[in-house]
Amino acid sequence: MKKTTKKIIWLGAKEVLLTLFDLSLPFFYAEKGYRKTVINYQKWREVDKISTYRSIAYLKQKGYIKTFVENKKTYIELTKLGGKYLENQSLKTLKICQHSDWDKKWRLVVFDIPEKQHFERGILRKKLYEFGFYKVQKSVYVYPYNCTNEIKFICKKLQITKYVLIAISELIQNEEVIITYFIEQKILSTKNLK
Repeated sequence: MKKTTKKIIWLGAKEVLLTLFDLSLPFFYAEKGYRKTVINYQKWREVDKISTYRSIAYLKQKGYIKTFVENKKTYIELTKLGGKYLENQSLKTLKICQHSDWDKKWRLVVFDIPEKQHFERGILRKKLYEFGFYKVQKSVYVYPYNCTNEIKFICKKLQITKYVLIAISELIQNEEVIITYFIEQKILSTKNLK
């Protein structure tokens, strides 16, 4: 199979997986509430039959979904393997919502993660850099917008929740330097400062 065709099938398959993921929150598997008929999926996402069935076949082959027939309707269901795969993908694609109005408060993420979990600590640091956090000290990062849910999600996934503290502060030393950094990163704008 050509690389382009494989990529197109994967993109369609990703859409099916994401739809099932939307339906499966908070990660309960194999329950009727988290199943979707193929026909309803096609209508909801407005996709054509051929690409849907190719995607389903691909995902089934990978073990991410299973299909079954009930009352003459074909259903697709997210497997545990598919759920774990999507949880990992959601960590990779996680973003922080930036509001137009800044409340003039700083969100601090402070951590002291043991050396035995240095891999998880590295992932947390990498995500903080990706989000655009400002590094105040080695294990102290600051951000202008609410990011509590995102940080909690990362910590839960990495099993480091007890080592990470999230705090909100109205005052911070060297605020001008930090504000300049966030303006340069296009996370804050000068109109946020008024």
